[in-house]
Amino acid sequence: MNPKNNGFCQAYLSELHQISPADAMKMLKAMNAKEKHKTFNCANLARAEKRKKARADYLANNPDHIKNTQLPPKKSVIAPKAQEPFAKPVPRPQKTDDETVLTGSKLYSLMIPLEDIERLKQAAKDSGQSVSTVIRAAIKNHLIHY
Repeated sequence: MNPKNNGFCQAYLSELHQISPADAMKMLKAMNAKEKHKTFNCANLARAEKRKKARADYLANNPDHIKNTQLPPKKSVIAPKAQEPFAKPVPRPQKTDDETVLTGSKLYSLMIPLEDIERLKQAAKDSGQSVSTVIRAAIKNHLIHY
């Protein structure tokens, strides 16, 4: 790995683990070539995500910029025919007098290291499910044993 890539990975590790650049360099030097390559790929992914977020923030704060850019003319699209739902609707559970039943779901944000996200994506791809389904299954499995 060239010095430019080493510096890039060092900055990424320092920010990710909230450690000093010197400690990040020690961590990078202790890695083998495969781990360094994986760290470099994760750093590139993180940089791309930062750029997307910065672009979205810029456009949100500068709506005039959107008006001044020339977009291709919109093509008319015929809406597809409505399809039947894949699953039959499930009735809600009945409440009894002495208990309340929690149903539905709620949005919850998680901070997950980039390496784990890549592993989650691979696990979801291998199982043919979405990443959120794999996460919910893991949480349910953990709560069963809790």
